[in-house]
Amino acid sequence: MKIITILLAFVMATLLYGGPSKTTVTRLISPDDYKLLDYMEWKEILGDVPYCGIGKIAQISGRGGKVNLIINTDLYFKLYNYLNPDSGQFVEDIIGDGYSVSVDTMSMSSDPFAPDSLRNYLANEGCIGAILIGDLPIPWFQMMEVFYGWTPHYTTFPIDLFYMDIDGVWEDNYTHIGGNMIAGSDSIYDTHSGSLDPDIFIGRLAASPVGNDSALISAYFNRNHEYRNGDMNLFGDTALLYVDDDWAGSTNYWKSSLSAIYDSIYCVSDNETTIASDYKNRIKMNYEWISLFAHSWPGGHTFKYNNGNNYSDYYSYEIITNNPPAKFYNLFCCSNARYTESDYCAGMYIFNTSTGLEAMGSTKTGSMLEFQYYYDRLAIGECFGDAFRYWFEIMAEAWGDTSRSWFYGMTLIGDPTLVMKDTLSGIVSKKREQQEKFQIVIKQKTNQGIIFHISGSSVNRSSINIYNLAGREIYGINFEGETVEWCYKNRNGSKIPNGTYLYKVISGNQVGSGKFNIIR
Repeated sequence: MKIITILLAFVMATLLYGGPSKTTVTRLISPDDYKLLDYMEWKEILGDVPYCGIGKIAQISGRGGKVNLIINTDLYFKLYNYLNPDSGQFVEDIIGDGYSVSVDTMSMSSDPFAPDSLRNYLANEGCIGAILIGDLPIPWFQMMEVFYGWTPHYTTFPIDLFYMDIDGVWEDNYTHIGGNMIAGSDSIYDTHSGSLDPDIFIGRLAASPVGNDSALISAYFNRNHEYRNGDMNLFGDTALLYVDDDWAGSTNYWKSSLSAIYDSIYCVSDNETTIASDYKNRIKMNYEWISLFAHSWPGGHTFKYNNGNNYSDYYSYEIITNNPPAKFYNLFCCSNARYTESDYCAGMYIFNTSTGLEAMGSTKTGSMLEFQYYYDRLAIGECFGDAFRYWFEIMAEAWGDTSRSWFYGMTLIGDPTLVMKDTLSGIVSKKREQQEKFQIVIKQKTNQGIIFHISGSSVNRSSINIYNLAGREIYGINFEGETVEWCYKNRNGSKIPNGTYLYKVISGNQVGSGKFNIIR
């Protein structure tokens, strides 16, 4: 896999393929009409487990920002060789990549205030991210799903965005009765307001639903160490894009996004080819990355065939015997990352294979869209967690309630501090340190406009382009020096309306991008 820098391009293909009205929603389809555990059912299985607080073992200073390792208290002692602050292998690996580390312990709890306690703890820690290791308090969210062409539908699900947005306001203002949400309280979050952007990255190592967590996480830490040190077998420019019937028309568009990090992508999207037996055989091949698009349930994938009249099923338990050699997964599959369910697919791919490292997926209906915001950040050497946080920052509210319906369940299963490697050389990308020199600071002047200040550029001439969320360019200018001001006007000189906009700055061979809001 050759790491290449891809310029962030907002193209009209988004309107044709990537927008929510053009994309079929992932649905919960299973051979046995599988029912997801809701909050009350999950809590009943968990039992009455009181909140016991958070303990700090130690903090170790490194060259960069701090990552908190929040570890299940009982699991900490079983994984001491990996997590002790003096010589733990995983701790040393993260410090070796330039981070500072805090080692903290906490127990699982059914107390509805336990997730809020952990979130407040992270907010006060000044960390850039956290890794949740083992069974820990789980925040739940409830909402009426709003998809194009669907009648609003009630859903409840685990939400790791709760831990990522540490300065927003999360409240429980409603309760669910008879398919509707009415004013009340039921210990499930349902209101998210204030500052909505994710502030830190979160990765979750939730292995107990798929087996013996101490054994599985121990093995995960070992191959994580091998990968970081270049000792894991690498397969070169290999990615599999496997797209079932309902999304076959978007294959080339999604292939284009994935090409930011892979030179060679093998696509399978023929309606009568994408069936369970074919998928089972293909994932045994030497693909390093697998992007799967299929209706699913936590314990498997469902593929259409015979012009959509029949279904074939691939079960998550088959992953153990198949042992696919892929390291990275993006699962556009309903509820595949719902880590409250036994044998959930994301956990099976990551913890029950010999090579699994990262799986992106959702705890509910919906999945990732606009993949370019994720892949482009990986391509320039950002870690999985930073790339995920950046994607979430752009997309979580981009389409209002439809965005929340699509994306609020998105979860990263695996170590978020890992970066993509150049598989031609087997050397970890160190572009993060180079990027820090090139910075863009924006300062808004209330109703008058916005100032972009660029520092660390190797040249004196730069360009900036402004886009709306549909990907349409509304303004662009070339300029010299470090500062340029834009007065909220389009190319025709007309004032643009309030809303969320994106920018791209190109300065020599350096690229920066982000978003901002105009509120008058």
